[in-house]
Amino acid sequence: LPSSSALNTGSNMTVMLTTSFLNSLNITDEDAYLVALTESGLVVGVRAVFGVSQVAIAIYGDDSTTDEIDGASSNETLSFQLVNGTDLYNVAMPLEVNYVGNGLVIQTDSGVLSLVECGTSPVLGCMDATADNYTMDATEDDGSCTYTVLGCMDATADNYNMDATEDDGSCQFDDSSDCPILDFSFTNTGDNMTVLFNDSFVNSQDIEIGTQIGAFFLDQQGVPFCAGATSWTGEMVSIAVMGDDSSTPEIDGFQQGDTIYMVYQYEGEDVMGLDLVDAEIIYESNGLFVPENGSFVNLCQDELYCELPNAFVGNTGSNMTVMLLSDFITSLNVTDENAYLVAITESGLVVGSEAVYGVSQTTLAVWGDDSQTPELDGASANESISFQLVNGTDLYNVVMPASVAFVGNGLVVQNTAAQLTLVVCESSTILGCMDAAADNYSMDATE
Repeated sequence: LPSSSALNTGSNMTVMLTTSFLNSLNITDEDAYLVALTESGLVVGVRAVFGVSQVAIAIYGDDSTTDEIDGASSNETLSFQLVNGTDLYNVAMPLEVNYVGNGLVIQTDSGVLSLVECGTSPVLGCMDATADNYTMDATEDDGSCTYTVLGCMDATADNYNMDATEDDGSCQFDDSSDCPILDFSFTNTGDNMTVLFNDSFVNSQDIEIGTQIGAFFLDQQGVPFCAGATSWTGEMVSIAVMGDDSSTPEIDGFQQGDTIYMVYQYEGEDVMGLDLVDAEIIYESNGLFVPENGSFVNLCQDELYCELPNAFVGNTGSNMTVMLLSDFITSLNVTDENAYLVAITESGLVVGSEAVYGVSQTTLAVWGDDSQTPELDGASANESISFQLVNGTDLYNVVMPASVAFVGNGLVVQNTAAQLTLVVCESSTILGCMDAAADNYSMDATE
């Protein structure tokens, strides 16, 4: 029997079933239902038809934002079947139905039913008993068999298995490559700011005299790039931190508002980075920054950069709109051409995203939960939505000028500046299962 459910793709047409049509179905089972099928046999509409005098069936169209065909195509001819208990009938409609988005067809006359003789129909499915999806009732193998292949599924691991379908926790990594060998050479770009380490700060540190200390950022390939350095003298010392030379196409220094990472490295050893706890050094042309306290921590043991949220991909069929106007966009100080803003539920689920580089204003769709599926794949009604900005390798929490709670088809306009705070990930707790014997063991978990 065809499925008793159809996917809500966000686009549909309506077929109205009037009394004369419903009476012609001769329904006897209280769970009887009518289904609409595409030319390929995909169920794109379902409606219960027991005990009603008239009713409408929604026919869902294909969601063009996804790769799979999950609904009817434009002008596709639809057929109908009636499931009445264990009996299946083909139903010839009095009026032919071709799919048209937002269209309406009214069936006012009787349908013509013909019983489907199922005894000789093949049952398609996987007939290999060793497969994950073995179908014991199948009479004809349809080539759909799937098999579990255990192995490491992390492409960055030394033992990555491209054929694996289930990660078995066996991934291995070469720790020797975790910490890069830094190049402290730099170019004088003609624009700089000064970072001054005074006597009080210098005396609080245990750094070998003669060690190179420099100002770094990550280039577009994620490689540490030096934009100013000097030798540690054991006395008050300053570093001229170079700004980007805008007259050249390459990025050879810091841009206004960039975060500066002050680091040193003994020959062939770990990278030590300055941790100012509740502060950070921000590049400002001709500016001066004097660290008052802080310490250098091992960046090769404590992750410096964040695990960034992914951009949203999908369509749950229900959304609201957040309008981002010019003053809001400008306040984000976006520097990376791939920067994007993400919307996140209270449980941490990404429910929307939008690119924000090089635009004066734009809109962000926040997607609601699809109630037709058992999993939670969107925001719930009235749920508070938070936002984060991914700008290169930096992650920021974004406080919106107007709070956002999910309302289907709602609109919130952000017309003033946002407040950004850098997410400092080196001290972040990573929640997860720490029992190596568990099915969901997380090797990266710290709590």
